[in-house]
This record gives sequence, C-alpha cells and structure tokens, in this order.
Amino acid sequence: MYGLPRLLENNIEAAQGRLSEETDRFEGSMLSEQESFKDEITVVDGTVGQFFKHTNLAKVTEISTEAKKIARRLAEAEKKAKQFNSREV
Repeated sequence: MYGLPRLLENNIEAAQGRLSEETDRFEGSMLSEQESFKDEITVVDGTVGQFFKHTNLAKVTEISTEAKKIARRLAEAEKKAKQFNSREV
C-alpha cells in the first residue's frame, strides 16, 4: 500500500494507539476516584451509624447542624454514585 491509503492507515493506527492510551488513563483515574469514594462512604456510614448516640435534647441545635451536614454529604455521594454508574455504561 502506497500514497494516500498508506497515510490514512498510519493515521488510523496512531489514533487507535492514542485512544487506547487515553482509555487506560481514564480507567485508572476512574478506579482511583471510586476507591476514594468508597472511603468517603465508609466515613459517612460510620457517622450515620453513630448518630443514635445523640440523646441530649439540650444540644438539638448542634445535632440538627450535624444532621444537615450529613444530609449534604449523602446528597453529594448520591451524585457521585450516579456519575460513576453513567461512566460504566
């Protein structure tokens, strides 16, 4: 093969190589993000699991603030989970 067909074939092979490298890089990044996310979920799970210990009604304002923080973290975690799921499809 010579001329333009050979040039096109070379360009296609080069593009496929770059695509493969980018795919590997993206998958590595995604796995790293998922591991970090798993750690975040473990922390939130522990926080929620310990929430039952709040029994002092005199601290209702502090408890409410903490509950709102946890709710925000859960909402963020839900967003991330949806993002990860959409990437894997």
